[in-house]
Amino acid sequence: MTPYYSSVGRILALELQAQDWLGTPFFPNSQAKHRGVSCHKLAAALYRDSGWMDLDVPDVPMSHARFSRVSLVEQWLDGRPEFAMSYQSQWQPGDLLGFRINKTVHHVGVMLTGDRFVHCIEGVGTQFGNIFDATWASRLARVWTPLEVAT
Repeated sequence: MTPYYSSVGRILALELQAQDWLGTPFFPNSQAKHRGVSCHKLAAALYRDSGWMDLDVPDVPMSHARFSRVSLVEQWLDGRPEFAMSYQSQWQPGDLLGFRINKTVHHVGVMLTGDRFVHCIEGVGTQFGNIFDATWASRLARVWTPLEVAT
């Protein structure tokens, strides 16, 4: 099981795509660069545009994310063979980070180099975060690694 983002070229492609999405406002279930994106659709766009794969990510009702104790993120990702579960302290570029909102994984970001990850959040938009920032470090609950997929 080889992580897809294990070469310098692939990591650079991911970094460039993340940079290009910065400032895109939050808009539920959208994936339009500079116009509107949600956290899970941003992750899918970054993976696709940096060369990994085009994931068919389902829409998530905002009411579910605000009130449900069931994580649609975890349900969807745990059934995907293209991802491997990783340990929270061993993240690497490309890893999909699952953050708890109201005690349930309802938010995702994509790990970049150093201590940075990229994510999109309502009221803020697309931005870089620091994995060691107290807000995010205390909410990090799951990590999935995109794997090299045989073609």
